[in-house]
Amino acid sequence: MGLINPLLRPVGLTLLIVAVVLLLSLTRRDVFWPLVIAASAAGILAYLVDNVVKLIVDRGRPPAYLSDVLFHGYPVDPRGTGYPSSHTAVTVAVVVGAWPWLNRPWRVGGVVAAVSIGLNRMYVGAHFPLDVLGGAAVGLVAGGVVLVVAQRQPRRMRPSTA
Repeated sequence: MGLINPLLRPVGLTLLIVAVVLLLSLTRRDVFWPLVIAASAAGILAYLVDNVVKLIVDRGRPPAYLSDVLFHGYPVDPRGTGYPSSHTAVTVAVVVGAWPWLNRPWRVGGVVAAVSIGLNRMYVGAHFPLDVLGGAAVGLVAGGVVLVVAQRQPRRMRPSTA
């Protein structure tokens, strides 16, 4: 985690997202727009649902409960609530939303990214494991909802069955 942590900071993550979108536009040109629309919709839905759950659960982050949390570059006094992990929810939702339009290498990369972000959130002391699992559940549901809606859209938006 120490090696990939800088990539998951705001600047590194922004550059990584730009690089992924650029590579997708070059390698998945035939399905780029349906992929981007579904992945974006899934990410936005996950973010909204995640924040509603945070209002209901209202559980603090690890420093609120443990005095010896190792932060690894994370703010000592983090803002917001911990359950569920928004980073994990949005990442999982984006991967699930894009899944039908991705080929095998992109799918593997998406899973690696989602797992890495979830593990990184625990590594930096921002979340408990249950926070990350809750975020993954929100992401799976949000991505699934978007895929069901995409299946009901005109043919060009619909995921292929291959």
